[in-house]
Amino acid sequence: MRPPAGLPSLSRRSRILLVVAVVVAALLLVGPRLIGMYTDWLWFGEVGFRGVFTKVLLTRFVLFLVVGIVVGAIVWLAMLLAYRARPVFVPVSGPNDPIARYRTTVMSRLRLFGVIIPVAIGVLSGLIAQANWVTIQLFLNGQAFGITDPQFNMDVSFYTFDLPFYRFVLNWLFVSILLAFVANLITHYVFGGIKLAGRAGTFTTAARVQLAILAGTFVLLKAVAYWLDRYSLLSSGRKEPTFTGPGYTDIMAVLPAKLILMSIAIICALAFFAAIFTRDLRIPAMAVALLVLSSVLVGAVWPMIVEQFSVKPNAADKESTYIERNIAATRQAYGITDYKVTYQPYSGDGDAVPREVPADVTTIANARLLDPNILSPTFTQQQQRQNFYGFPPSLDIDRYDIDGEMRDYIVAAREISPNNLQGNQTDWINKHTVYTHGDGLVAAPANKITAPVLDPTKDNANNNNAGYPIYTVSDIASQDAGTQVIKVDQPRIYYGEVIGQGADDYAIVGGAGGSEAREYDTEQTKYTYTGSGGVSIGNWVNRLAFAAKYTERNILFSGAVGSDSKIIYNRDPRDRVGQVAPWLTTDGDAYPAAVDGKIVWIVDAYTTLENYPYAQRSSLDGLVADSVDATTGRLLPKKEVSYIRNSVKATVDAYDGTVTLYQVDDNDPVLNAWKGVFPDTVKPQSDISDDLRAHFRYPEDLFKVQREMLAKYHVDNPTEFFTNNAFWSVPNEPTVENSKENEPPYYVMVGDQETGAPSFRLTSPMVGFQRDFLSAYITVNSDPKDYGKITVLQLPVNKQTQGPSQSQNSMISDARVGSEKALLERTNTIRYGNQLALPIAEGGILYVEPMYTERSNTTTSFPQLSRVLVSYQESAKAGSRVRVGYASTLAEALDQVFDNGGAAGAATAPGGTATTEPPAGTETTPAPTAPTTPTGPASSEDVSKALAEVNAAMDALKSAQQNGDFSGYGAALDRLQKAVDAYQALPPS
Repeated sequence: MRPPAGLPSLSRRSRILLVVAVVVAALLLVGPRLIGMYTDWLWFGEVGFRGVFTKVLLTRFVLFLVVGIVVGAIVWLAMLLAYRARPVFVPVSGPNDPIARYRTTVMSRLRLFGVIIPVAIGVLSGLIAQANWVTIQLFLNGQAFGITDPQFNMDVSFYTFDLPFYRFVLNWLFVSILLAFVANLITHYVFGGIKLAGRAGTFTTAARVQLAILAGTFVLLKAVAYWLDRYSLLSSGRKEPTFTGPGYTDIMAVLPAKLILMSIAIICALAFFAAIFTRDLRIPAMAVALLVLSSVLVGAVWPMIVEQFSVKPNAADKESTYIERNIAATRQAYGITDYKVTYQPYSGDGDAVPREVPADVTTIANARLLDPNILSPTFTQQQQRQNFYGFPPSLDIDRYDIDGEMRDYIVAAREISPNNLQGNQTDWINKHTVYTHGDGLVAAPANKITAPVLDPTKDNANNNNAGYPIYTVSDIASQDAGTQVIKVDQPRIYYGEVIGQGADDYAIVGGAGGSEAREYDTEQTKYTYTGSGGVSIGNWVNRLAFAAKYTERNILFSGAVGSDSKIIYNRDPRDRVGQVAPWLTTDGDAYPAAVDGKIVWIVDAYTTLENYPYAQRSSLDGLVADSVDATTGRLLPKKEVSYIRNSVKATVDAYDGTVTLYQVDDNDPVLNAWKGVFPDTVKPQSDISDDLRAHFRYPEDLFKVQREMLAKYHVDNPTEFFTNNAFWSVPNEPTVENSKENEPPYYVMVGDQETGAPSFRLTSPMVGFQRDFLSAYITVNSDPKDYGKITVLQLPVNKQTQGPSQSQNSMISDARVGSEKALLERTNTIRYGNQLALPIAEGGILYVEPMYTERSNTTTSFPQLSRVLVSYQESAKAGSRVRVGYASTLAEALDQVFDNGGAAGAATAPGGTATTEPPAGTETTPAPTAPTTPTGPASSEDVSKALAEVNAAMDALKSAQQNGDFSGYGAALDRLQKAVDAYQALPPS
């Protein structure tokens, strides 16, 4: 035997360079992770959720160790046993025998190979396994649902908390045994325990015994897998998209097949173990063939035969029982049980007079014409003030009680927009230490504008100042002047949706060794942050860590950073909630609210499950997408769920970034499990103030999921469910031509049917399956008293009530609309706002839609409410005629539809009282009484004087708005009201 060739040796210098290179590579790989871990530890401490950080980190670390050690140890033991059982003498086939060279190399580095391979496999396995920390914690802290499945009569918690853990353990045992088998096989081959000479090769006794034990164990684990597969059938997707869960074939064919295959697997495992005592390997070989053949025949062919020849010819009858199970489970999993959902018949024919119905009086008075998805440019142009401020592309809707009157508002926070900084503003000092915060909450009543646009086809003073929101601003100036309508004690905004854009959204605030205030506050004043938010960078360790995190040397050397400095980062409200509560799925929209004198961001958060038995499984990112998401680029959660609950409402203080989680569902077992994992992180409902609860909205994303489920799961009869005859569909966006996106749900203030008082609700019309006629109208209450109660108005199947698309066609095909639209499009871009469907007249549906115009070919124009479109289908007694209104105000449009009588008198103050007339020119709702009939023509001189006074009043209003003169603004509004009243009172010339 030729002596082995020695490995080339490295010089001392080469070894030093190699060591240095390895250390540098390790630092480059591990350093950023260590820095990130340290800064995260600091950040979680700042927000008061360090327990979450340490619990998750500890769980991941323990999981990494346990799985890594178990897998590595099994592989190491398999290699050790093979090495110790190696033959004493191994003949060499020749001087160039490659196996001999490998054997010699391994023998010369025996400890190196014997340790590195198992350790590397263990580390890799641990790194993969640690991501499953959620599975482990839910298993350890899961609680009973109190609901059993109809097949195995086991509590739902077994399928959601226990079964995933058993699968996790089983999968890693599979991996361990498979890797051990490969390692043992290779070791025996290298050291001569296995030879490939001859047709079948030869095995030593030790090799045969060890490999047989490993193979038998693997097959035995397969038997356990077949047993667990029985329970996994309850989340089967075989019948999708018809329904999720086991069908007839699964229960009658697949389920028995799993038991048969489990029995065969046990027999095959015994056959492998028999190879320990016999030298005949044909027995385990036949066992493998039997297992494979039975898997094909019993596990696949037999269910296919049952499906094709027994189920499909009689599918409706065969699947009836399992569809019933799917319906019951889906309603429970998505919170749409009869306890939460009330179904009411709705005729689709409105025979009542709206002004005589208190609920209609309130509904029409609060008809929202300002579209938050269109008005962001308008808010920006009129309320930006400085170029570095900005608003999100889609504004929000909330409601406030002002002077005893509940009204919905378009709301937005005036934030610092990093993308708007220009020139020297982008210098590091300015970007991160000067322009640090926004200023105030901006709100506008959702049904008011400055004045109606008299003639949008002409450019005049009225048009330049009409059709815009009337702003209520709670900022530094209004605070100092004591003129705030919506009370805010601290209007500075350091945390927000716009501020949080980009990876370097940090700001350095606080004092710098006694230096003067540095942060921009107003044109005359600077400010120094005094809040509790932010991580201290007064010491060199933290400063060095954040300099490395953001690769920014100025954090180390800038004089703007002192002993009292803090760094504020992770400023997006949704991101903050998602990081402190990684077990929650956040809603796609956070909205600002003035609560108890503070500006806070309210974030809805969900607990979800992927494997609720029998419940329909759906993709969240698909269900919550609609036309608004397509235009705003809103972030959407991407995951499949079969259970969802809005069990947590979170708030983020806009000034100091404080994150607070509140429990709003005491009966959610998933949340209760997470409270066991992270105790004291979620506050009870009793800690929610009345002011905060008054601003809770039913979340849009949850409602989108539920309306999609209600489209199918309002059906009780399994036969009807199977045929799809009674299904509904979410209508396509009607205001965009040929749109394939869903129409989003809309928040509206409607009158309560019993009291007539205003009620804040989220609504969505539903059309027939693959049809355009209205089939249902879904609303969910956001008021504290009946929060979360869903009402479904069901229209008769034989009633052809116009749906959103049909209503849109009726409105835009009207001769008046078409003629004026042709003129407008010459110099304007037309955008249709949200089309609201409002139930009125005890059976009718009123469609209200604002039309915005924006001057073309100019960079300074922004959307202006120019016209209001109304569509209403009369009752069958009146011939079911569709009437269209088109005017500069809702009052005029309704008068056209109801012939000056039906709805004009319904426009009163919210709440149903008709004692106060809305100011003409500022309120887009109808006047409480029909206009008087003029007696004679007006002279041209009278018209000119009236128009001159309107224009003068508009100029005064604009001047007061720009100068921040709130008393002057009110006086200008009164003057404008009188001027418009005088103009409208003129008889036609």
